[in-house]
Amino acid sequence: VSQSRYRGPESKDYDDVAALVEELDCVVTVCTAIVHLCGGLGKACHVMVPSKPRWWYGLKGEESRWYKSLVLHRQKGSDWAAVFHKIRRRVLGETMQEAA
Repeated sequence: VSQSRYRGPESKDYDDVAALVEELDCVVTVCTAIVHLCGGLGKACHVMVPSKPRWWYGLKGEESRWYKSLVLHRQKGSDWAAVFHKIRRRVLGETMQEAA
């Protein structure tokens, strides 16, 4: 997984955020505008979806209706630990495949 320097104060607008996202191998995030940015850019993105999701995430499945580059990881009950572990395995697996 690539390392990128934090640019908080240097980021002036959403174009700067998009440029930063483009530098990454993938993004792991909760349900924020970053999800839609990644989807629009076609950037691989693992989304942590709460057990009571917004309607646009649907109620089941790992695929997004709107963005092919997203993988939805759904919380079951109040357990986020299982989601974190699943994402970690996926991201590390993807990284190992790229390195091979």
